[in-house]
Amino acid sequence: MATIRVKHGISCVMFRPEGTVVLSSGAPFEDTDPIVRDNPDMFTYDVDAEAGDSVRVTAVAVGPDAPVEEATAVPGQKRSARRPRA
Repeated sequence: MATIRVKHGISCVMFRPEGTVVLSSGAPFEDTDPIVRDNPDMFTYDVDAEAGDSVRVTAVAVGPDAPVEEATAVPGQKRSARRPRA
């Protein structure tokens, strides 16, 4: 995966089924991101990417391998968390 950046002079808000994405000039994204694939004319490859930059990812994991948070205990599972007394 390569780092790709929003082209200079582009600043916009995109409304997608996954949520709202704000594009601002120079913001780093992965080249495999759905936003980049759907709008390649808004991005440019950056050869001077800084190692410390955090890269935006707008794709949400879906499917059997996606992480799922369990809000309640499954039958037979004991939770050890206790509420603090006031």
